[in-house]
Amino acid sequence: YGRTYQDAQGQPTIFDFEAVKVAEDTVLKPEETREETFTFHTPKDTKTFDVEVGLNYAPLTGPASFLQRVEAESSQGSQDPAFQPIEIVKRTENVPVGK
Repeated sequence: YGRTYQDAQGQPTIFDFEAVKVAEDTVLKPEETREETFTFHTPKDTKTFDVEVGLNYAPLTGPASFLQRVEAESSQGSQDPAFQPIEIVKRTENVPVGK
């Protein structure tokens, strides 16, 4: 889930300050829920398997020059929380294999 932008030349950009248009927006709205379906290939005799799902805020991304500037301006450098994923929720469940 995320948001992508286009700049004035129609090129994709991750920077909202360069954006003139939102190209795609799949960000969850407040209180919104979505149901996703995934299919996993399993060996024939598999009865159940563990699924671990996590939702994280992604770390800061962008061109190297941008990341280096943020790192240089941060009192924590590369250890700044902006460079680390932030776990929101993680869940593990043993699920039966459907027929």
